[in-house]
Amino acid sequence: MTQPTLNETIADLSAADRAAIEQEIAGIQAQLDVLEARTQQLEAELDLGQQQADLGDRLNNLTELLTADPSTFDPQAAPAMTSQNPEPLKITLPSNALFSADGQLVAEAAEILGAIAIDLQQQERQTITISSYQVGADATKATSLAQQQAQAVQTYLAEALPGDYRWLVVGYGEQAAADPTEDAIETTSQARLEIRTQ
Repeated sequence: MTQPTLNETIADLSAADRAAIEQEIAGIQAQLDVLEARTQQLEAELDLGQQQADLGDRLNNLTELLTADPSTFDPQAAPAMTSQNPEPLKITLPSNALFSADGQLVAEAAEILGAIAIDLQQQERQTITISSYQVGADATKATSLAQQQAQAVQTYLAEALPGDYRWLVVGYGEQAAADPTEDAIETTSQARLEIRTQ
């Protein structure tokens, strides 16, 4: 894939414009995560197993399968489905995709977390870890806000998920948030939320 080239328009953006665009990109990425989770759910419902193609190709494949003539189905030619445990799930979202500046869940969070709950239901693992990473001049406040955000997500998901899950909810301050060894998404502040299964 060809990398885009920095142009004059981007180079001349003010700090405020850059921050607004970064927030918009984070929102788009969160919506893509929702679409990915919904596509996985459809593929699971249709017994298609875990697909490796990109999202657009997978949606095209689903459309083609649904428009195919059912009378052409040959049971002998169909691949045998082998049951296998899905890979552990790891979802990383920028904090501003779920939370407002004061740490409250935004309206769009319901759709994002609802799709994540659907994805979690496909997992046989029963332990869900929610880690929130925050930055700020006051490390104590950053850690407290991170804990509050992780707890809010756990509360939402616990209500949305049927069954008995074990939860590990942790809030981290600036030192962990900026840790370069973390497999984190690249954001200016490193403020993010991670959901993992094990």
